[in-house]
Amino acid sequence: MRDKNRKFSLFDNFINWMIFITSLVLIVIGAVLSVLLFAEVVCRYFFNYSIFFAEELSRVLFIWFGLLGSVLALHEGSHIGFDSIKKKFQGNTAHIIAIITYLVIIFYCSYVFLGCISILPRQRFQVFASLGISLFWSYLSVAVGMALIVIRSLYSFVHELVRKPDNLLSLDEMFHSKVTEEEVITC
Repeated sequence: MRDKNRKFSLFDNFINWMIFITSLVLIVIGAVLSVLLFAEVVCRYFFNYSIFFAEELSRVLFIWFGLLGSVLALHEGSHIGFDSIKKKFQGNTAHIIAIITYLVIIFYCSYVFLGCISILPRQRFQVFASLGISLFWSYLSVAVGMALIVIRSLYSFVHELVRKPDNLLSLDEMFHSKVTEEEVITC
C-alpha cells in the first residue's frame, strides 16, 4: 500500500511520470501488436490473404516494445543480467557492485544513445518498403530506450552513492493502488 505521508522530490515525480507514461505506451504497443498479429494469422489461414504491412509494422513495434520494456524491467529490479550480479553480494561489497553496475549501464547506454543519435539523420530518407515510413522511427526506439535507461539508472546511481533507498512507486503501486485525487496533487 502507498504511504500517505510519503514525500516525493521533483526528480522522484519526474521518474514516476516517466515510468508511468512508458508503461502506458507499452500497453498500447502490446495491444496493437497482439491485434495486428492475430489479424494477420486469421487473414492468412482462413482467407488466404496477407496483410501487406503486418510483418514490417510488427517488427518496428516489437523493437519499441523490447527497448521500452527493458526500462520497466530495470525500474522493477527484474532485469536478470544486472540484478543477478547485485544480489550475489552483501554489505559494502554489494554497495560497490551496485555503483559499478549503474556506472556500466550509464556509460554503455550513453554510448549507444550517442551512436544512434549520430546515425538518425541519415535514416530519414530510407523507407520501409510496405509501410512507406522512414527507418528513422525504428532507429529512434533505440535512442529513446537508451535515454530512458540512462535517466532511470542515474536516479538509482545517485541514491546508491548516498546510500539512500529509492523513493519511487512500483508499477503495482501505480496501477493497482487506489490513489485519491488529493494524493495525486501532492505527488
